[in-house]
Amino acid sequence: MLFEKRRRRIRRQHILLLMLCVLFIFSPLYGVTTPLYAAPNIETLSSAAFMAQFDDSVGGRSSHTFIPLTDPTTNVYFATLLDAVLAADLEAAQLAIDALDAVGVRYKLVYVNDVANGPALGFMERVGPGDPDYRGWGAVLVRPATAGTRVYQAPHVKADAYSEDMALQAFVEAGARAVMFAGAHRYANGRDHAVADVAHNSDNLFHALTLHLARRGQVAGAPYWFIQFHGARDRDSEPDIVGSHGADDPLVFTESPLVLTDAAVDGAGHIGMGVCGWPEGPSDTEDGDYYLCATTNVQGDHLDSLGLRNSFVHLEIERHVRNDYRAGGGAGYEGVLTLMAGLRNTLR
Repeated sequence: MLFEKRRRRIRRQHILLLMLCVLFIFSPLYGVTTPLYAAPNIETLSSAAFMAQFDDSVGGRSSHTFIPLTDPTTNVYFATLLDAVLAADLEAAQLAIDALDAVGVRYKLVYVNDVANGPALGFMERVGPGDPDYRGWGAVLVRPATAGTRVYQAPHVKADAYSEDMALQAFVEAGARAVMFAGAHRYANGRDHAVADVAHNSDNLFHALTLHLARRGQVAGAPYWFIQFHGARDRDSEPDIVGSHGADDPLVFTESPLVLTDAAVDGAGHIGMGVCGWPEGPSDTEDGDYYLCATTNVQGDHLDSLGLRNSFVHLEIERHVRNDYRAGGGAGYEGVLTLMAGLRNTLR
């Protein structure tokens, strides 16, 4: 009896996967006929409402709610879902949601209606911590109708305070392609091994979709920029923001986009920025040898294996800057806005 139930479940999964493949191959011939906001099974939200829902869905520190993602079939469903929302193909997206539902993964489609050059289409977990089907895998928003190549990322939600808010604002106000959020505190399952830390472990949706986008951009001849917002504690010996590509031996030069962004932030005069490997001044706070340079970040390492090391942009933002950003005023707030403008102007 148990064997027969398992066989039927596997058969349903195979049928759903086949339907996904067929629909995704042929759907570009027809295009989208239903306006996003009028489509069934999609929730319309403002960006503020999206963030409020997302915050409620994050597995907290020591909650033991994060589930590693190791099933290759589930990865295929999510890759298909991401491709579908990038193409604004709601039929394929809903079929992917249904396929995930069949394996106990509870996601929903969302439409965010206040995005510049938008709207934004995406997906997020529809159950929260405490639900037996909760995974802690996070959320993604994309602009289907843009050719932008910037992908903003928040890998340490809650742990790096306000980093998820920065990532969302950078996406909402700029012509970026996507924003990605991890779904649980980096220490959701404890500090030892830190399996929920998506920047240092690969068995998670955040990493899987980063790889998928990297391959997609490379094949299209238009690699994506992956821009991660992180939080650092205040250090007198470090700049307020440290940018890096995560390389052991950084290769940066005057016209590097990250160096140009650094120059924009420094030139505005609100806060100071440095770039790992870029000695821009005589003092020990400007020598390019900084404490946090992302050399163990798994997304950066994988991009490096594809020959895309410098498409990875890692930003460590000190706490006092993030506090100003949250308060909506002060030197740190103005500095973050300058940083976002610099990224928008140089990462094209």
